[in-house]
Parts: sequence; C-alpha cells; structure tokens
Amino acid sequence: MSNATQTDRIVERAVGTLEFSRGFLMGLIEDMSPEQMRHAPPGARNHALWVLGHMASADVFFLASLGVSMPELPEGWHEQFGGDSMPTADGDYPSDDEVVRIATTTREALLNWWKGLSDADLDTPLPQDLQMFAATYAQLPFSTAWHEAFHTGQIAVNRQSLGLPRLIDRMKESAASQD
Repeated sequence: MSNATQTDRIVERAVGTLEFSRGFLMGLIEDMSPEQMRHAPPGARNHALWVLGHMASADVFFLASLGVSMPELPEGWHEQFGGDSMPTADGDYPSDDEVVRIATTTREALLNWWKGLSDADLDTPLPQDLQMFAATYAQLPFSTAWHEAFHTGQIAVNRQSLGLPRLIDRMKESAASQD
C-alpha cells in the first residue's frame, strides 16, 4: 500500500469518525424544544445547548492552537461555552438555530483542515500545550470525537430525564416506516 493511500485511509476514517459523532449529537437534539435544550437534570451541569456551543468552542480552540484560519465566533462565545464556563438554564444564550449554525460552520472548518493534511503532517507531534489531548495530528480527530461522545452522553441522560425517546428507538421507528 502506498503512503498516499495510507494517508487517504487515515483521513477518511478520521473524517468519518468526526461526522458520525456530530451526526449522533445532532440526532439527539433535533426533536428538542428550546426549553428542553436548556434542561439539565438535578445533579447534572451541562444542557444540550451548552454542549453544542462547547463543541464549536472546542473546534475553534484546536484550530487556533494550531495556527489554522478559523471561523470567527461571536463575542463572548468562549465565556458562555468554553471549558471553564458554567451552563445555566436561564442564561442569555444565542438561539438554538444560531448555535447549530455556528457548530456546523466550525466543524466544517475542522473537517476541511483535516482533509488537507499530508502524510508528514499526520506524524507531526502536536504542540506541547495540546499533548494532553493527543500526541500527533493523526490522533487529534479521534480525541475530538471522544470529547464529543462524552458530552453527547450527557444529552442522552438529559433526554431520559425529560422522558424523551432514545435516539436508537427513533431510528428504528423511522426505518420501519420506510419499509
């Protein structure tokens, strides 16, 4: 197998993993009302709107840390959605549609950057301040997908506390209705 083919396969798998993790998150929120998007059960901290905004903040954090051109986030975004922020049910958040739009834009930027990496890039160690997330560029998308899956699990718990159906059940119903 040639190096180009190996690189293409690594990039394809990484992009697929990032798209899968984002698709699962979006599937969990697609039927949630604005009130439900801001709900966190007792003892939990993160609500769905915060999780989605946090994913956009994380995407931009990685791009900026690597010196990559990135989408501009609205003023105060990192303060509302960054890792040190504290989600609230009644916070002055952007609309759900705005958070979805921004999270989609930032993920597209991350995917486009990732798709442009070369074989040499993939083996490059990340800067020291990013080593806690991944050792190399090749590992970063998988760490990013794990981070998103971690927070997506929080949304699943939030949905359960609201009595909303599981995503897998909705997917099965949808498949059955198409038969």
